[in-house]
Amino acid sequence: MESLCLAMGALPGLRHARKHLAAYVDRAGLGLSEKGARLRRALLACEEPDEARRHVFALFAQEQETCEAAA
Repeated sequence: MESLCLAMGALPGLRHARKHLAAYVDRAGLGLSEKGARLRRALLACEEPDEARRHVFALFAQEQETCEAAA
């Protein structure tokens, strides 16, 4: 995401990155829970790279919590 934002500009780069991030979230199953689905929607709707970064980190933190709870 960072490289796309630098190369294309913040908003165009973010828009381009969001489709790839959405595909990754879907393939990794990060959006399956209610919280994950909410974070995925927020990620795809955000217009600021910093906000998108926070949502990505939150998705991975949520996944980590899920894995730890299952162990």
